[in-house]
Amino acid sequence: MIEIKPHFECNKQPYSDDMFWFHGKVFLWKECDEDQQLWYKSLPTGHCNTFPIRFTKNGKEADYDPLIKDWLAMPLIRSVVESKTVSLPIKKIGRCENEEVVITNCLDDCYGHVVYKLLNLEPPSDGKIGIIAIVPENIRWMVPDRVNEVWSVAAPLSMLDKEVQGLDQFIKKQFNRFEKVFLNDRYGIPKLDDNTISSYFRQSAFPIDQFYNFPATISFIYRNDRYWLPDSWHESLYLLSKKYGLLSFAKHYFIYRQLRLFTKLAAYIKRHIPEAEFYLAGMGTEQKVPKWINDTRQDRIMPEMEAYFNRIYAQSHLVIGVHGSNMLIPTTLAAGYINLLPDFKIPNMTEDIIKPVINRSSTFLGRHLPAYSKAKIVGAHAVNMINGMSK
Repeated sequence: MIEIKPHFECNKQPYSDDMFWFHGKVFLWKECDEDQQLWYKSLPTGHCNTFPIRFTKNGKEADYDPLIKDWLAMPLIRSVVESKTVSLPIKKIGRCENEEVVITNCLDDCYGHVVYKLLNLEPPSDGKIGIIAIVPENIRWMVPDRVNEVWSVAAPLSMLDKEVQGLDQFIKKQFNRFEKVFLNDRYGIPKLDDNTISSYFRQSAFPIDQFYNFPATISFIYRNDRYWLPDSWHESLYLLSKKYGLLSFAKHYFIYRQLRLFTKLAAYIKRHIPEAEFYLAGMGTEQKVPKWINDTRQDRIMPEMEAYFNRIYAQSHLVIGVHGSNMLIPTTLAAGYINLLPDFKIPNMTEDIIKPVINRSSTFLGRHLPAYSKAKIVGAHAVNMINGMSK
């Protein structure tokens, strides 16, 4: 935890409102150099705990790791320099009566980052320190009951790479209620047990010790902007379409190819496991699949649909999806997974996967395959994973 009030841990100075800027997904603090030039510095929370960012008010000077240039550093700097803001409703749910609090900022324009931040809440204390979470409204259903107070921002995640108007004033006003304020600096792959999983997802994970007590169930995790690219030609076509702004036209073809591959994969598995049941779950309802695949896709996912999807994942022996298809919750709840990984995502292989327990069976039931893999190869893995657990 990082103390913010009554003394700021990073510079050992007493807290003052004008020292900080609670911008949005990145919180900043201000410091002048020896030439009295104002610098903004990221507070060490979330990704900025590993990848600090500092830049001048005009953005002409900046220090950051080149790895975060495109997806974190430059979007932040541009939003500050160009005054990119979004006006969004902010509301407070519950009331923390503790004199000391720790705040976890879960705002982010990437769904997976939001989930990771929330899963890294400070653990329960002796009750002396209250817990506050700042979350996008559509993720509020996931906040566990042990959180004393929630500050909710009603916005599509895509808007949360900009400054949230009024958030800075809102947070500073709330600080007046507390004697001591900490920021949560935890971030990484969390350790999850059954109780923790249930507290976040309102659903217990698949009971591995009852693996063969249920009909084989395979769920395909779907997103209409993440595609199974089965060869280098398709990957090149995708990257070129994205580069030249043609993806809105090409996506219909990619969706068609993906659904065709899912259908071929399901047919292969069914030939070897005739009793297998199949679900297609996720965002986007374009195009159809055969009726023997349970198509549960939605154009808009509300909290009640999240709960329904979670029940599907928790009864699934396997979830299969393309890396980046919001696989975090499915891989947490299902018995096993196959992650289809494009070459350009190899450096980020584990960021869309969470397995609560690491042991021999979870290693057997967790596989990363190249996105180039044909349906027959993926199917062979799936059949082996389901039939091989007893061996």
